[in-house]
Amino acid sequence: MLGAALTPYEVYFYSSGGVEDQWSPKDIGLNRANAIIGYGLGGFLSFALMITGGALFLGKGISPEHLGTIALGAEQPLGQIGLLLALVGILFAVGGASIDTVFAGAYNLAQFCGWEWGRYRIRAAPRASR
Repeated sequence: MLGAALTPYEVYFYSSGGVEDQWSPKDIGLNRANAIIGYGLGGFLSFALMITGGALFLGKGISPEHLGTIALGAEQPLGQIGLLLALVGILFAVGGASIDTVFAGAYNLAQFCGWEWGRYRIRAAPRASR
């Protein structure tokens, strides 16, 4: 949870959304509530997963040092179907994070270079081919 809060691309991605949607001071309250509730809920779920994982893995002598090892926790109660579902869930979680990272990089590059960007940007007419 601490690593996610301090990851720069998440801050860039969120602030780029604020720039694109043209937030004003009246949007601060909603965004403050979003951050507090989201961070609180994320922290609670992170601690719950750590406690559950510790109870499940440490009792069996498993040291989940790699991402794939975590999927073994679903295999215990659900069998191979649980293992498959956990691996697919990990795939989607990593894929979602990578998409956010790429978007944040694109926003940063566009802002740094002074390019027009965003969904509200007026598109130029296509050039006629010669």
